[in-house]
Amino acid sequence: MNPSVSVIVPVYNAQPYLRQCMESLVGQTLREIELICVDDGSTDGSGDILAEYAARDERVRVITQGNAGSGAARNRGLREARGKYIAFVDADDEVAPRYLELLCHALEEHPTADFSWCEYRRQYEPEDTSAKVSAVLCPRPLEHHLLRRRPFLPSLVTGRLFRVSLVQGLEFPEAIKWGEDILFLYNALHLAKDGVCVSPRLYMYREHEESLVNCPVTLQRIDHEIICGEEMEAFYRSHSLSRREERALRRLIAKRFFRMVMKLIKCGDSDGSKGWLGLYMPRLRELEQRGIFHPADLSLKQRLRYWFYKRRYATC
Repeated sequence: MNPSVSVIVPVYNAQPYLRQCMESLVGQTLREIELICVDDGSTDGSGDILAEYAARDERVRVITQGNAGSGAARNRGLREARGKYIAFVDADDEVAPRYLELLCHALEEHPTADFSWCEYRRQYEPEDTSAKVSAVLCPRPLEHHLLRRRPFLPSLVTGRLFRVSLVQGLEFPEAIKWGEDILFLYNALHLAKDGVCVSPRLYMYREHEESLVNCPVTLQRIDHEIICGEEMEAFYRSHSLSRREERALRRLIAKRFFRMVMKLIKCGDSDGSKGWLGLYMPRLRELEQRGIFHPADLSLKQRLRYWFYKRRYATC
């Protein structure tokens, strides 16, 4: 019999946190699940931990491949999934015991919803053990997300449960490492009729030195941010979005580019960040001329700062 939920876990050198993640998954109150763990070329012993869990729990399936990035690992998991619902969990995160049960129940109670989600908590924030369980139906999920309506819908594929019918045919872009989940998510939100948000916060996102929010700026990351911005711009041009949705997406793209400029400046490495700005700012000016990056969508303060750095580094 096929499982109710396929949980896809991309794993790459996650040894310090992998056991906590796996314990939170094998301990789910919803038992009819499969855990598809894709070892993406780990070299730190993560594979041994996965083999240990696979040996003691038949619901754990381990797939090993050469390092190709989280997008490729998730795509492999999607091809192998047999459940009627799909969930993505990162190998350094944890989920509450009733995480899958409550997300599944919300979809069963709301047949028009194509996915359910919960908000996040970080590892240093207390668990909502006394919070009342509730579900809120949210129509037009993409608009809901882009206009930053409550309940908040994060720009990540983790923390949510998709009907397999929604994500069939969708793939994560494998050519980029940063932003691939956003592009997948936007396509899913655009296709979805409704979403349903479950409280309390059931997904624990772990911040550490190697996590995405803290990872160092590299030339590769800058290139991937630019590609991601171009893909996001292509998305709204190829889909029939409302004017409010298009404007909100343009604003989001502009802020992503601006944040990268500020992150480069904050690096403080004159041989690195200053040189990278000299490479990055002319690219941004080119994207501005092509109508992909719109500085007018920034706040006035951000716009002034961007123009200052543009003049300073555009000819470096």
